Amino acid sequence: MRANAGWWDGLAEGWRRSEAAGPELRSCYEAARTSGREQRCTVTVKPGALR
Repeated sequence: MRANAGWWDGLAEGWRRSEAAGPELRSCYEAARTSGREQRCTVTVKPGALR
């Protein structure tokens, strides 16, 4: 964390975003993985999760 605070902040922000999107993001990722193709997905983000 101390050696590269910017990298750590980016990693934490990515995690917060994925948690905010929840099940929609997981199902979209799974669809892309199983089909082997790019997926376009609509994701609902809960505002309280992006603190």
